[in-house]
Amino acid sequence: MRHQKARLSFAVALGAATVLTVAACAPGPSSSSSSPSSAPPTGTSSSAAGSGNGQSSSASGLSTSAGTGSGVNTDPATMGTIKLTVWDQETSPGISNSLDELNKQFHAKYPNITINRVVMSGTDLRTTLKLQLSSNNPPDVAQANQGFADMGSYVKAGLLTNLAPYNEAYGWSKRIPSSQLALDSMTPDGSKLGTGNLYGVSGTGEVVGIFYNKSILRKLNLPVPTSIEEFESQLPKIKAAGVLPIEYGDQNLSPSIHLWGVTLIPALGHTTASALVFGGNASWTDPAVAKTATTLQDWSNAGYLSPGANGVSSNSAATAFGKGGAAYFLAGTWNENAITAGLGASGAGFLVLPETAGGPLTAMGGLGMGWAIPTNAKHKDASAAYINFITDANAAQVLIQNNQLPAVPPANFKADPSTLLGNVLADWAKLTAANGLAPYIDWSTPTMYTTLSTNLQLLLANKITVPDFVKAVQADHDKFYSGS
Repeated sequence: MRHQKARLSFAVALGAATVLTVAACAPGPSSSSSSPSSAPPTGTSSSAAGSGNGQSSSASGLSTSAGTGSGVNTDPATMGTIKLTVWDQETSPGISNSLDELNKQFHAKYPNITINRVVMSGTDLRTTLKLQLSSNNPPDVAQANQGFADMGSYVKAGLLTNLAPYNEAYGWSKRIPSSQLALDSMTPDGSKLGTGNLYGVSGTGEVVGIFYNKSILRKLNLPVPTSIEEFESQLPKIKAAGVLPIEYGDQNLSPSIHLWGVTLIPALGHTTASALVFGGNASWTDPAVAKTATTLQDWSNAGYLSPGANGVSSNSAATAFGKGGAAYFLAGTWNENAITAGLGASGAGFLVLPETAGGPLTAMGGLGMGWAIPTNAKHKDASAAYINFITDANAAQVLIQNNQLPAVPPANFKADPSTLLGNVLADWAKLTAANGLAPYIDWSTPTMYTTLSTNLQLLLANKITVPDFVKAVQADHDKFYSGS
């Protein structure tokens, strides 16, 4: 998503696109209104407020001049009795359980600090956060969705703390790839992404791809597809066998963008997809846009998608797939825990597809929302210590134990390749090594998330034509880049 009507530096932004995220952003569990099912651990409280490769390098273009680390207290035990209020949108069980466990560990290590975790849907978080950030009593830590529409607007308004002193004090740039730190970085005026100051740190990685039910494919004598063409050729065979081809729920709105992205990104290719998001030499009138939009509409008309999908949440769709409800589920890796809970560690697989048969993998994905500190937060040193704790190597282990993808997996960690976790970690490594991750397509303008999610629902319901869809998306793009 975008805020400022100013072009990104395409070279900088495309370099940052090694690992990108969402509100499709706030991908994943970003829009579910349900609160975590697990009770908060001792020492924390939870409430519902509505509804890499591990290389050591500093973030390219990031400023560290705002602080030298001097004056930063990195020992929470000496900070006195504190209650840290933390806002997040992690409603999916895997990541939510991970945060509950990490909060419990943090409180056990520093009993003088209590974590008050406030969980809300991604939509509610984005709606509520800016108003609360400008108050005298903001949360101490909050997830800020990357891009211009959210993080950019907060930075422009002076509502987020520049984390440069904490980056230096904790050495984040020594353990987090520069491409990842760049995604949580903006110029102080909020006009450019991927350079300037660091305003957030992300702990999870995200990839949108294809989950598949191994048992169903075996029963139907279908191989795991290796191209989008092979995948599509299987859908009528699956339906003819009386099995739902694709589990789908779009109550959250973002899943429609993920569904489309699975076919769109390979069809466009990584370079063109990234150029669309970062204002490079690309257009939504590219034939691949209309072609893949037509494919999506054809899937809906053929009955390949779950009926009544607009009334089904993404979490519910993941659970239904985990119970054996369909052969495929096109979604993000944040659904891994729910699927494993239903089908077992080895009952499902995950794949992303190449631009061309046998070529390098490419997929839409990136990072979970950045953990940020409001400018008016009262306990900034404690907040930074908390962010460091929930994004370190131990946190990565906790995420893996809950079938989640850490942004930087533990060094030398090996997962069983027969498991869903093994598939996800392997594809993450291949994608990041090949720079194959394309950004969430709704990042391309401040209003593109609404434009895409609204018009994709209309397209799937046959209420607009493919040419009308392309026209609406290109008009949004043109309005932003013309500065009107």
